Amino acid sequence: MNKQQAIVFFGIILAGLGISLFTLNHFGKKVEIAENDPAPASPVQTEPAEPEPPAPKPKAEPKKSEPAPAPAPSGEMTFKSPEALMGALVDKIKNRDVNGFVAMAGEGAISPTIRPQVEGLLKDPAWAPNPETPISELAKSPDSVRWAIHFDRAPGAAPSTAVNPAPSDAATTELYADVVSSPDKSSWTVKKIALPFDFAAKTGLKPGNVPMPPGESNPVGTAPAPGATPSTGPAPMPTPAGPVDATDALTVAFAFSKAVIDRNFELARSLTDQNRVTDERVAALLIAVE
Repeated sequence: MNKQQAIVFFGIILAGLGISLFTLNHFGKKVEIAENDPAPASPVQTEPAEPEPPAPKPKAEPKKSEPAPAPAPSGEMTFKSPEALMGALVDKIKNRDVNGFVAMAGEGAISPTIRPQVEGLLKDPAWAPNPETPISELAKSPDSVRWAIHFDRAPGAAPSTAVNPAPSDAATTELYADVVSSPDKSSWTVKKIALPFDFAAKTGLKPGNVPMPPGESNPVGTAPAPGATPSTGPAPMPTPAGPVDATDALTVAFAFSKAVIDRNFELARSLTDQNRVTDERVAALLIAVE
């Protein structure tokens, strides 16, 4: 390289450096560097702040004990199902709580004409609800359901002197209860307490339309007295002695069906219309259910 070429070469390098410096001074971004704070001579120790004592909790005021709701009067008790209602009645009978039974049944459920007989049955120690089947549903009507409370006589029990609708030689008897529900079906109450149909008490006759001898009390289903001649015409309906409750259709229907099942022709015949139902029809019915 000669002298002239060296001058040109270094001239180009100097020109490039000048252009670069000019460009950086006018268009480059300046970066400010913060000065470092001088380190403290010794570390500063900070004491932990004492925790503030917890605010006292407000004392809970003792709740005022509300008085327990008074139980509903016995006569106004309601139950959610007929089974619960009948079970409660049976409990009253088992405890010989006659007043409780009457109150639970409600005012007007037991007719004054049969109340002495109902109370006599409940008080009689010879009779108690059947331990296996104390209650059963018998029938339904548009506005009520009829249930039966089944009683058994204690073996060897002497006849009671109390007024009792059960025949003295009977081993079982029943007490009927018609129960009704509220419009929304949420509760059930007793509408009526009834006794089994007593043919002799209602008609003053024995089954077979045989007149009752004066002073004789005839249990339902007893055969006519020896030598008695059954009446062939319609049976007269004398006024029976003693208190008699009005009999409804369910009571008569149940008595008739029971007579048919027990094959008691005389009683079944006596419970039918003598002018419309013949002996042959009653006999055929007994044979059909045999």
